[in-house]
Amino acid sequence: MTKLFLGIDLGGTAIKVAVVDEKGGILELETVKNDPSLSPERLCSEIVDKAKGMKDLRRISGTGIGVAGDIDQERGIVRFSPNLPKWKNANLRKMLGKGLPKPIVVDNDANAAALGAYWLEARGKVENLLCVTLGTGVGGGLICNGKVYRGASGTAGEIGHMPYNPDGPECNCGSRGCIERYIGAPNMSFQAKEGVKAGKS
Repeated sequence: MTKLFLGIDLGGTAIKVAVVDEKGGILELETVKNDPSLSPERLCSEIVDKAKGMKDLRRISGTGIGVAGDIDQERGIVRFSPNLPKWKNANLRKMLGKGLPKPIVVDNDANAAALGAYWLEARGKVENLLCVTLGTGVGGGLICNGKVYRGASGTAGEIGHMPYNPDGPECNCGSRGCIERYIGAPNMSFQAKEGVKAGKS
């Protein structure tokens, strides 16, 4: 029988919950609007409730979750997430472990995207790649010699918070002029609206 897995993408604006097969095929997909004002515990409860409504949950062999932020992948902890202000040293693996199939793997969303891109599309063609994720935030994941490269603190490849302009606007991470402040979706929308107000095309 084909093994099934639960995949969760916890982004700054939306949360996607999917049942996938061993080949990466999506069998079920649900989306939950993310409310950053909710506590991590409350949001995890909503994720578990959504997952429990999926018809193939009993056949799930494990859960993988990608989160935008600084992740302690080994312990399953969200240390900090610029677009999820209440998530500081939140033990995501423990909170989700109360209701989701184990084992539960927690990683940075861009690392998960990079691994997925390598596994589904690039394996056998290249051994090294950079995956850039563009959404509410901007992330980057690195594959080196066929494996995710996390660096000393687990944040290697996190290009969204590299300073582009030291005198630029303040970022949710606490720095100024990060790349994310210029090409993250909410910030691009803001710049477009301001441009229209100023009479620019």
